[in-house]
Amino acid sequence: MLTDITLFRLWENIQTIKHNVILDTPSFFVRTASVNDVRELANLLTLSFYSHEKWMEILHPVLSFGIREDLRTRMQAKRQPYACLVACYPKELEAIDSDLKQASKKHIISSKKSMAEAAEVMTNSTESSSKTGRVIDRMAPIVGTVEVSVKRSPFSFFSPDYVYISNLATHPYYRRQGVAQHLLEACELFAKRWGFREIYLHVLENNDRARCLYQKLGYTIKQSESGLSTWLMGQPKQLLLVKSLVGHNSLTVASDEG
Repeated sequence: MLTDITLFRLWENIQTIKHNVILDTPSFFVRTASVNDVRELANLLTLSFYSHEKWMEILHPVLSFGIREDLRTRMQAKRQPYACLVACYPKELEAIDSDLKQASKKHIISSKKSMAEAAEVMTNSTESSSKTGRVIDRMAPIVGTVEVSVKRSPFSFFSPDYVYISNLATHPYYRRQGVAQHLLEACELFAKRWGFREIYLHVLENNDRARCLYQKLGYTIKQSESGLSTWLMGQPKQLLLVKSLVGHNSLTVASDEG
């Protein structure tokens, strides 16, 4: 559980923009992205959103290029309010994690007990690092990303603005470690800073894992949306979810989802 002083520092960061680090957890940190990150982000989004069948992988470089240029355009437009956030894995943890992978391949870690002991070593090492003041490295590998912005409903000129979350993605290897949850929490910090009381996102009706995470974090279904792809091609419906930020502490214990 994050302490009051930690919460205060997070708010101080986001209010003053003195640092680009929004959220710092024992396992990874969340920071604002820059144009220098677009290539790595495009690769991550392509890996997360598109099929890995051989015939589809041929198109990945083209898809990645398109995503990269779209991201670059949004970042350089500097249209406010908008933020692209990234979750990064600190270099010191990456080295420990690499050792664990090698040990696992060599069957050194062969039981749940030994795996738990190895995880404890990683946790202790992380806590020791944080106590000594971990240096936030901009070159740390990106393991997740999300975009948050203020939009206006296209259906009515008089519709109020609302905060919308999009392009939430976690690298396949780092899923179910709380990355997505902390990215969502950072988005909520931005929404509150911008003065909004609700935050919205879409999820596919058949994406049970994501829906479970959103429900756990307090999101509810606002409406179910069908399009031509639903009627003609049998594609799943999209669900518009909403979360009230009034009187809600968005910073919670990390989940195993995401």
